[in-house]
Amino acid sequence: MYAKINETEWMPGHAKGMPDHETVIRIPALMIPTRKKACDAAERAGLHRSAEER
Repeated sequence: MYAKINETEWMPGHAKGMPDHETVIRIPALMIPTRKKACDAAERAGLHRSAEER
């Protein structure tokens, strides 16, 4: 898994791989709908901040 991540250019013009200050977290596929629902609710409630706002 890490080899694939380290060889991926996530955004054109940026370095391949993952920055040292980030990490990968694997979650079961069954959790994806629950996580999406929670993120959508947080966004609707105004609790979501974009990267520029942080």
